[in-house]
Amino acid sequence: MTEIIPITRARTGEPPGRRPCHELAAGTPQQVYVLFTDLEETLRAVRVAGRLAKTIGAGVTLIHFRSIGFGAPLEHPAGLSPVETGTFKARRAAEECDARVRVCLCRDPRQAIRSVIDQHSLVVIGGRRGWWPTPSDRWRRTLEQAGYVVVFATEAIEAGQVNG
Repeated sequence: MTEIIPITRARTGEPPGRRPCHELAAGTPQQVYVLFTDLEETLRAVRVAGRLAKTIGAGVTLIHFRSIGFGAPLEHPAGLSPVETGTFKARRAAEECDARVRVCLCRDPRQAIRSVIDQHSLVVIGGRRGWWPTPSDRWRRTLEQAGYVVVFATEAIEAGQVNG
């Protein structure tokens, strides 16, 4: 079942800044969050998050920040989120990762992050490296600047071809 959360305003507070990865070990996260970017990238991120969650004994939560224009009401958006479609549900089920799905209706997704994801949480984003910044790269930078620990799941990470 998909949980839909209308977000009207973000939590207030100072941006915490970047947190070193070694500080994550001090407090083992209870959830590994995955941000929806696009179908293939998100499924890759779900696979990586499932392995991470299994290793640390945490759950997986897939979040889609669905931006709703100012002219439309947050309570009744038009259409479905991509994470609510039958195709995506079937492909996610094939990954054998029991992820909780949350659709967050908001005006500005980057402002809504703190209302949905606890500070210093572990977040997995699927993407690809390239010369030009992609939406996934922008999400990664935004989350890192806000103090989250981000794993950027690329094809190389999934295949285990990462050089230390």
